[in-house]
Amino acid sequence: MKAITFFSVLLFTVFTHAQDKRGYYITTSGQKIEGLFKEANFLKEGNPEFTTLPGGEYIELFPESVKEYGIEGDYKFESHTVKVDLSQSVSLSTYSTVKEPRWEKMTIFLNVITEGDASLYSAFIGEETKYFYAVKSKSILPEQLVYKKYYNGQVVRENNDFRQELYYNINCNKSAQSFNGVAYTKKSLTKVVNDYNACNGGTASKTYDNKSQKEESLKFTVGAGVNLNTFIVDADGYSDKDSQAGLSVAMEAAFVMPYSKFGFFARLDYTKAKGEVRAKVDYSDYVMRGAVLDANLIGLEIGPRYYFSELKAEKGLFIDAGVGFAFGSGTVSRTVYSVSGSGVTGGATTEYDLSTNIFIGAGLGYNINKRLGVDFRYEANRVIVDDQSDFKFGKMGVNVRYTFN
Repeated sequence: MKAITFFSVLLFTVFTHAQDKRGYYITTSGQKIEGLFKEANFLKEGNPEFTTLPGGEYIELFPESVKEYGIEGDYKFESHTVKVDLSQSVSLSTYSTVKEPRWEKMTIFLNVITEGDASLYSAFIGEETKYFYAVKSKSILPEQLVYKKYYNGQVVRENNDFRQELYYNINCNKSAQSFNGVAYTKKSLTKVVNDYNACNGGTASKTYDNKSQKEESLKFTVGAGVNLNTFIVDADGYSDKDSQAGLSVAMEAAFVMPYSKFGFFARLDYTKAKGEVRAKVDYSDYVMRGAVLDANLIGLEIGPRYYFSELKAEKGLFIDAGVGFAFGSGTVSRTVYSVSGSGVTGGATTEYDLSTNIFIGAGLGYNINKRLGVDFRYEANRVIVDDQSDFKFGKMGVNVRYTFN
């Protein structure tokens, strides 16, 4: 139980300190202040909250008083006053009935996607992401690229004016037809801007990856390894145990939480468990007791996981702890032998069926890359036969992991 206590305390400690991300903001007067952002989805959830000291009081950052904020090399937001089309293209119920944008002037934070002579930005307006561009050499300040769906009562149409904007202002010797295939997506627009910057004087764009803002993901993993299985008998005035090596196979689903180093996992594994305990002779009543375990065990463990790396499940160290349910087939048999001066004279054997049992587990792992990894897992000793608390089982092992996605 000491190992479980250690992992539980460690997991709680990192949980209480892992939500903040170190970054900075720059005031409109040019002062740069470093500190910690409260964990949030900066791409969607309004203005960020910031503190200069761990555990300190958070303040909300507003675009009217903050010129820029971000995490060095990861993401960057800038304050701009822009005209925003408030039309929505999320569902038919939100479509406008006219083609023209519904403009409103606003001072907002724009997420910098890529920057150079031409820069690309985004902002989450209403229920969808709008994209903006700027071109230094042409003195074009950030403007929204217009894309909207509208419904005239009979058919849904699209306003794709953003392609014309790109052709006139972010174009290096390309025909108008070459812009017809450009989609209103981050990937497609980033390519147009980066190609323009590379062509226009050969200046490379600086792209912000937003690694700390990745969306949630579900990872599926299979694994196999070697265990040290421990069978314990502790009853009738004697105690003994038997530890044997065994093989196990497992499959796992891990949900990686967005904008955080935390996730949850569900792990299903199979173990072939064997053990045999021969206890010393009890001379008070002249008997010798023994027990044999022969079982196929299936365990389902569920719990939280913490990733030490910003790359989360793709690479780096992680720890977890969980509650598990074990069930399976097989028996525990106990034999009581009569002992005399001439030796063992006979024995009576009783067989017990295995019961469904609850256990506490913990793990320490390392993802070598997005596919391969290793982990060390521990399951605390637990009672495996109903109404027979003298039979216990636990295990620890090392596994090789392979992740499919």
